[in-house]
Amino acid sequence: MWNWATSLPGYANYAYYAGIDSQTNALIAGPLITNVTFGAHQVISLGGPDTSAFFNGFLAKISPAGSPVWAVALQSTNQLTVSALAVDSADNIVVCGSCKAPAIFGGYTLTDTGGKECPFIAKYGPDGIVLWVKTFEGTSNRSFSTPKFDAANNIILAGTYARGTLFSPPHQIENLTGEPIAFLAKLDTSGNPIWVRSAEPGTLNSYICTAVDSAGQTYLGGTYIRDFTFQTLSLPARTGSSATAAYAFLLKFDSEGNILWGRHGTNTHRTINQSNFRPLGLAVDPAGRAYMAGIFPRSTQAPYFATVGFGSHTITSTNIVSGFVAQFEPDGELKWIQALTQESVNEVKGIIADRNGHIYVATELSGNFVNEYCQLFRFDCNGQRINQQRIIGTDSTAWNKVYVDGLAMLPNGRAYLVGNYTYEVIFPSGDSRRPQLTLNDRYESKFLASLSPRINPYPSSIYLQPTNQTVAAGKPLILNVGAACLGPIRYQWYKNEELIPNATNALLTIPQATVADSGSYYATLLTCEDLEQSAAVTIQVLDIPAVVSQLSEVEVMRGQPLELSFTPAGTPPLNIQWYRNGTLLPGAVAPIIVVINAQAKDAGLYYAVITNLVGKTTNMIARVTVYDSAAVLPHVRSPQIISQPQDITRALGNPFQLQVTVYGKNPFTYQWYKDDQPLLNATNRTYSVNSALGGHTGEYHVVVSNDIDTVTSRKASVLIVPALLTSVWPAGSINFTQGLPLSLEVSPGTSYRLQVSSDLSTWTTLHTFLSDTALFNYLDTQAKNRTRAFYRVISP
Repeated sequence: MWNWATSLPGYANYAYYAGIDSQTNALIAGPLITNVTFGAHQVISLGGPDTSAFFNGFLAKISPAGSPVWAVALQSTNQLTVSALAVDSADNIVVCGSCKAPAIFGGYTLTDTGGKECPFIAKYGPDGIVLWVKTFEGTSNRSFSTPKFDAANNIILAGTYARGTLFSPPHQIENLTGEPIAFLAKLDTSGNPIWVRSAEPGTLNSYICTAVDSAGQTYLGGTYIRDFTFQTLSLPARTGSSATAAYAFLLKFDSEGNILWGRHGTNTHRTINQSNFRPLGLAVDPAGRAYMAGIFPRSTQAPYFATVGFGSHTITSTNIVSGFVAQFEPDGELKWIQALTQESVNEVKGIIADRNGHIYVATELSGNFVNEYCQLFRFDCNGQRINQQRIIGTDSTAWNKVYVDGLAMLPNGRAYLVGNYTYEVIFPSGDSRRPQLTLNDRYESKFLASLSPRINPYPSSIYLQPTNQTVAAGKPLILNVGAACLGPIRYQWYKNEELIPNATNALLTIPQATVADSGSYYATLLTCEDLEQSAAVTIQVLDIPAVVSQLSEVEVMRGQPLELSFTPAGTPPLNIQWYRNGTLLPGAVAPIIVVINAQAKDAGLYYAVITNLVGKTTNMIARVTVYDSAAVLPHVRSPQIISQPQDITRALGNPFQLQVTVYGKNPFTYQWYKDDQPLLNATNRTYSVNSALGGHTGEYHVVVSNDIDTVTSRKASVLIVPALLTSVWPAGSINFTQGLPLSLEVSPGTSYRLQVSSDLSTWTTLHTFLSDTALFNYLDTQAKNRTRAFYRVISP
């Protein structure tokens, strides 16, 4: 579905390149011959007004509404050509091309290329500021394919070069044959090589394209004529009279650049040479399946039709030039190969796989050698064509009608298409209820068009939408969408814009929902060649209220304070309301009730009701008895501890608190102890420390008394540690000449033990010391013998 289309400044007979960032801004790059203006942003060419002068380049960002955001120039007083553009997940832009010094990239100036035109790769930030530029000198006939990125935004760069060297030691590769061979490299985010791989000299390769999957594995595709060797893998070629026939190839590498497998194609006619049989694009879907798209020609000799394929999967040319798209499983098995169209395909300008496993292929179609329209095809992962969108040129007199230069797409299907047209171009809506888009400009113009997945804005087939829900944790979550269609319906559910694996039915059921299942949900439905999207709904999964600790019976003397409390749990907000003898107590809406001066009217049965959005619970009934004198108190009135102090581990400088809950005759007195020694002013139910020191490590307990008896709590262990240091390394990978130095912050005047463990379970003491400074240094001379180590400091 076309959102908008706009004409661009520039020159229609030169290629533009497109990218898209995470905010759905379009990035475009292309040649700059004379000064051009993008909205309020003028881009200056050092070539001046003479359009016959050398090329410069430009890079521009266009908003999702089609308005220019910024534009910058790539300039040279000799020669500079832009040939590729890509955008990483951090919205940085990488541009490739070639230039001859002097060349200016914003604040970066290239002053020397040895008098030659050299390939370059430049990285720009999201604001259009150049971050760095790398050049490759001393080679001839160099070309780079469109860069790709792994999950860490390392750059996958591939291409061909015919003579000389590429990169620098220890990553330098060399070709002295004068014939193009393929190379593949991974560069870090600063443009420095991580690894470089190259075909063996003597092989002839061309038309290189790449793709990267979510695991950082790289696919390299292209064509070759003679025997092809890449690292340890060799692929065969024809011999004899048909030795000039080209084969297609596809190689897969792991994230370290080691080759995993290789596949080669076949063709039935020797006149199909490398100049016109070629893969032109690769893509990988979320399932790790690779897709290759390209073209192959009809033979010039009887029987005129050529057959190409991989293994037993083949297709036969039906036009002067035919297009194809093929799918490979992660292990290299070819699942299918399909022709793109019954019409002649001049070029394939892009292939992208979206998160649904749908494949988009942008092509130029031609009739009588004149490009009258272009087409964007969409296939499902089984090779079935879903639908297609055309871009139509209306002028019948000009030679060039409509060309596509590039396609860029986000995983959600939002895409930009860049190309050129003569006089007028039409973007049909494909829906009688939507107007078509038309551009009509000067003789030769460029266009940028915004395209969304064909989400039907009139979802007549969806009769049941999912609804917002708030459910309790542990209960089932059920979402449903209903649609009516004569053909099959394919469902896919999403949570927070991420595909839910195996959620491919009209009903989405989570038997026992958890808080982590909260989020925004919707479903896509592929129906009757339209991709429809259900309403997006908000799901909240909340923990129902619960009671962690509480009292069951309280006895108090008249005139003494009365305190009732419990500890609630559950997803906030929690609403609390106390009751006495079944009657609501106004204002009693906290987990604690305090009566300063208990009277006979305060006796009775107390309970609290705790509610939130998904449920309610009632704490245990507490029976309160108020006595006039101690003479009538029951025999058992000694203090009883119903909630003991718990063990605590805290980092140095952090607060900690110990507490106890007691049942019995009020009032109580408390005294806290550390290592069996009484603590000064520690005479409350809780003992708190605002900033822990090493000296706070020890065993704590509290003695509780009333006028009848005394009770002692359990001993709670408090451990104050400066830090937990972790270091992991492969055995022998680091040369510890003297040992591993450790530097630890400690409390002066405190004794410590430095310990080491390999599993956080068994600890061995390395050193015992009394710190006289706030910084302790230690050299572990046995670190070289450890493959994994955890260090801690404790107070003995």
